[in-house]
Amino acid sequence: MNALYKDFFSNTEFTAAYIHLSFFCGLIVAYFYFRNKQIVIGGSLGIGYLAASLYMPWKVAFTILVAFIAHTIIRYGVLKIWLPRPRVIFAIGLLVGVFLEIIWHLVNTFILESKPEDLGLAVIGVVIPGMLCNSFMKQGLGKTLLPALWLVPLSAAAGLMLAFLSQAWLGTEIEEELFESGGDNTSFILMAAASVCIALFIQEGPLKRLGWRTGGYVSAGFLAVAVFNINYLWVLLFSTAVVYTAGRIFFSGVPLFGKHRFLLLCLFSFTFVTLSEYVLMRYFNVHFYRLENLVFCILPAVIANDLLHHGFKRTLPGMAAASGSIAAVASVIAMA
Repeated sequence: MNALYKDFFSNTEFTAAYIHLSFFCGLIVAYFYFRNKQIVIGGSLGIGYLAASLYMPWKVAFTILVAFIAHTIIRYGVLKIWLPRPRVIFAIGLLVGVFLEIIWHLVNTFILESKPEDLGLAVIGVVIPGMLCNSFMKQGLGKTLLPALWLVPLSAAAGLMLAFLSQAWLGTEIEEELFESGGDNTSFILMAAASVCIALFIQEGPLKRLGWRTGGYVSAGFLAVAVFNINYLWVLLFSTAVVYTAGRIFFSGVPLFGKHRFLLLCLFSFTFVTLSEYVLMRYFNVHFYRLENLVFCILPAVIANDLLHHGFKRTLPGMAAASGSIAAVASVIAMA
């Protein structure tokens, strides 16, 4: 394992390919498993995230530990003194997960002095512990963790094989040309965490009566990030429009459950964004962030899903409020 890590995962281009391909394989596996068993593992993105993180086993272990801690706090603490609505329980789990994930990142950055490329997935990981906690609460620990023991390694193995094949046939030239070093990882994670808190405040807090949606929990944070990288802003806007249009046409004739719909949107978004980035790189010499790029690959699906399910009148005001709030947070972070 150490030899494998040293020979391949020390190469940032190979690591980027593995992360993207494993995540994509995880989306496919999650779709078919949910279709057959009606069981989710950390939401629609959980399997993909854990598979993409499996080259850092300690990260996977910590993610599950955080989810378990959040589950324990809610089941044996909160529910003993208060019986909140299911959405509030979900919000509590998400907030506990975000708080512990931030602590983990700070420990990694300032105490363990981890390399930036080892932390890029933490941007997505901000919400995954809360999603896993929600799965624990709804399905139980056994129904959630036992399938993960083989679904996650299966997705990771498929992604690893595809990364090897990609390197053997194409080398790493595409990754080298497509990606550049990302921005300040701590800023990314703080923006994502702030975005989650603001989204919960709007959707489940005092503004809940307005019925607004924020286009996903981390969307506002990454819209703010995209403003500082205009390449992402154009790709995000165009891809969201395409994914929304495709979803509206397809789902009008083929009605699906919410999870089915969202997973299909994610698969389409991931493919379309990746192809769009490749075209921009090939013909316009445009570059994108390496590991943080994974978030932008699925963000159009997250936003389009809210637009399709809740409509423009409920989604756009919520996104505007969240984006305005996150802009204020970004200003504080920038001045810090």
